[in-house]
This record gives sequence, structure tokens and C-alpha cells, in this order.
Amino acid sequence: MAKFITLNTNPVVLPVSNFFPRWKKHKTKSSIPYVRLLRNEVESLVNEKYGNNYLKNKKLKNELAQVTKEINRLKKQLASLERKKAELLENIDV
Repeated sequence: MAKFITLNTNPVVLPVSNFFPRWKKHKTKSSIPYVRLLRNEVESLVNEKYGNNYLKNKKLKNELAQVTKEINRLKKQLASLERKKAELLENIDV
């Protein structure tokens, strides 16, 4: 299964032929054109344009966001379980 990377088209459209010698134009069923690029070619372009740590920092920020999201989900679940526990304790005393 192909993994799609969304990039702003402005820095990609102009240098496609310069940086990606094996690029191909494709069209989806809805006739939307897209360019299929090799991952290492895209990574080399990003490293050249934004520096070597850019992709690493993006990956770390993404992982941090996922961990934060998971923590928040678990906090909500914990609060729900605490309410259920209190409700059960009230019913036991009755």
C-alpha cells in the first residue's frame, strides 16, 4: 500500500525535473494529477532545503502530539472510571 506524503506544491513543482529524474505523472480516477516520487528523493530534497534535522524534528513533534493525545484520552477514561467507582460505592452502602 502506498503511503502518501502531503507537501506544499510550490517547492515541489518547479524542481521536479531537476531533483527527481525518475518522476512520473499519474492521474487518479477523478482525473486529479499527482506525481509519484521515491521516498529517498523527497527526503534528500527536504534535507537540502530545510536542513538535516528537519525531518527528525517533525517526526519527534508528531510522536509527542500522539503521546499527548493518548494521555488526554486516558485521563478522560480515568475520570469516567472514577465516576463509575463512586456510583458503585454509593449503591453498596444503600
